[in-house]
Amino acid sequence: MISRICLEEAIKYARQRTAFGKTLTGFQVTRHKIAEMATRVEASSEFTYRVAAMVNAGEYKVAEVSMAKNFASQVANRVTFDATQIFGGYGFVRGHLVERLYRDNRIYSIGGGTHEIMNEVISKMIL
Repeated sequence: MISRICLEEAIKYARQRTAFGKTLTGFQVTRHKIAEMATRVEASSEFTYRVAAMVNAGEYKVAEVSMAKNFASQVANRVTFDATQIFGGYGFVRGHLVERLYRDNRIYSIGGGTHEIMNEVISKMIL
C-alpha cells in the first residue's frame, strides 16, 4: 500500500536526516506529523481489511467497499503529501521513491471510480 510505504520511508528518512544539529525525529512537529500519518494508515488498513472480510464472507457490501476506497484514497493523498513534506526538497526530486509514489498516487483515487462517483454509490446504497 502506497500509504504504508510512504510512512516507512518518511520514518527512515527522519531518523537519518539531520537539521540544526539533530535528526528530524528530534523535532516535535516531525514526530507529530509521523504519528498522524501512522494513525491514518492504520485506520485505513483496518477499515479496508474489515470490509474485505465481510465481502469474503459472502456479504454484499457495495456502500462499505466504496467507503473504504474513498477513505484509503484520501489517506494515501494525505500521507504521500506529508511524506514529501518531511523529505523537503528531496521529496520532489525525480528518482526518489516518495516523489514517484506522490505522483503515481493520483491514479488510485481516480481508478475504479472517482471520489464523487463513490459518494454517489454510497448515497444510493444508504438513502
